[in-house]
Amino acid sequence: MSNFPRTVWLVARREFSALLTNPLFFVLSGVFFLLAAWIFVVTLYQFAQGAEGMTVNVTASVVRPTFFVVHFFLLVQVPLLTMRGFAEDRSSGVLDLLQTTPMTDWALLLGKFFGTVAAMLIYLLLTLLFPLVTSFLGTVDWAVIVGSAIALLLSSAAYVAFGLFCSSLTESQVIAAVISYVGLFLLVLTDIVIEDLPQAWLRDMVRHFSVNEHLTAILDGLLAPMDVMYFVGLTAIFLFLTARWLEAARWRA
Repeated sequence: MSNFPRTVWLVARREFSALLTNPLFFVLSGVFFLLAAWIFVVTLYQFAQGAEGMTVNVTASVVRPTFFVVHFFLLVQVPLLTMRGFAEDRSSGVLDLLQTTPMTDWALLLGKFFGTVAAMLIYLLLTLLFPLVTSFLGTVDWAVIVGSAIALLLSSAAYVAFGLFCSSLTESQVIAAVISYVGLFLLVLTDIVIEDLPQAWLRDMVRHFSVNEHLTAILDGLLAPMDVMYFVGLTAIFLFLTARWLEAARWRA
């Protein structure tokens, strides 16, 4: 048990290095930053021109909408970063080899999780350039900025946990990515789909499972415990399911 933190650290470092040496990571991060920068510049231009619907608050009119759109860019990128997590190891036989060692499934899982989340932090650091630029143009509400950064971090962690779960289900990276996309977009679009539900009480109940319901509140700078626990709980659930699936695979082997 004393080797558990060290094992997690070693796996996380290996996963982080593998992502940073993968050309796909640089392509994805480059596309992510260019698209996010384009959204930021367009929104800032509209604010400067006094477009309809814009307020005098530069944070609410420019920074917050940019972060909200950035969230959807992360949603697209996470499955591509997590699809190789376990699928690649399973197809190459490395996972079977690792499961014959004293390394526990939790150590392997948490190492991959923290390594991938660490790589995602690079994406989040890039987004901080936007409020920094905005701060030179006007007064920025840093409480909203911090809330937005926390929202992106929490949602990214939850999406990584879900992506790793999908990757553990199959040997195919493509199938893992497709399952991740379907599942994540269902979580995000829940509040749109439930509008067709006839019962109001059912709509209110299901709305609590929507990512947008909790994400929007944190983006406003309101760090309510319920919204934070939603993403923490979502992360914990999918990490637990992945660990159980790996345990079942170990027994089947």
